[in-house]
Amino acid sequence: CGAVREPQGLASVSKLPASERLEEEPSSSSSSAPAQAWAPDWATPELQASQLSELEQLIAEESLHLLEVDCGAVDDLRSAQARGEVLLREGPVLCEVPLGDDITARLAVPPFYPTQPVTVVQITDSASGTASRSPVGALRALEREARTEASRLEDACEAFALTALVRWLSLEAPQRWPVLAAEARAAERQACAEAAEIARKAERASKEDRDAGGEASRVRVAEKYSPSWDLCTAFVKHGKCKNKNCKWRHEKPAEKAREETQAGAATNGAQPQAAKGSKAKK
Repeated sequence: CGAVREPQGLASVSKLPASERLEEEPSSSSSSAPAQAWAPDWATPELQASQLSELEQLIAEESLHLLEVDCGAVDDLRSAQARGEVLLREGPVLCEVPLGDDITARLAVPPFYPTQPVTVVQITDSASGTASRSPVGALRALEREARTEASRLEDACEAFALTALVRWLSLEAPQRWPVLAAEARAAERQACAEAAEIARKAERASKEDRDAGGEASRVRVAEKYSPSWDLCTAFVKHGKCKNKNCKWRHEKPAEKAREETQAGAATNGAQPQAAKGSKAKK
């Protein structure tokens, strides 16, 4: 990243008067003409000089570092400044701000900052392993606060918004992080407890349904297999059965009920007699 090189995948154009730019632009009827790089009218080399100076200062302070994909962005800006040209990029310069505890904030510096605002891309935990992984809810909450601060700086027309945002992230974010992490972990525990309670209720309801289904099955079996379910139909109707190999019970329901009634009466009658005999012996 230290060597100065010509921009790759980028284009630079001089800020020429409109009449000269029109003369240089190829006719739209020429299908073989290459696409020309475009810059807004308000983009000037002086604008990007301010961006370059701010990036160089923050990098020198080690307040931020460029992502590997954009490690040559500063060199490209220097080369364009040396030529007095505006550097055009297809995308923003991506950089990261360390916040401590393996937490980093990724920022996007647009090609024509500071006129275009800096944006907070995401806040991540670079720690490996699940044991040290930060709560996702805390990361998202810190992202929202950082974006709110970036929006406030934009509304205030802060001249050095990138520096102000980096300072806020370096000073305020580490103080806010423990609070947000504790809140996120409490919310996760609450969510787990609620999920467990829902699972217990579902299991209890399922058990009740199974018990109710078993009772209903027993009722159906009791209705189907009544005391007379195995009686021979021919014997019940005619008092006899011609099938010598009949496996059904040869009884009549009335006879069985009468036998049970008589047996019960005999049992009840025997108890007073036994009591009377015992009294006579006394």
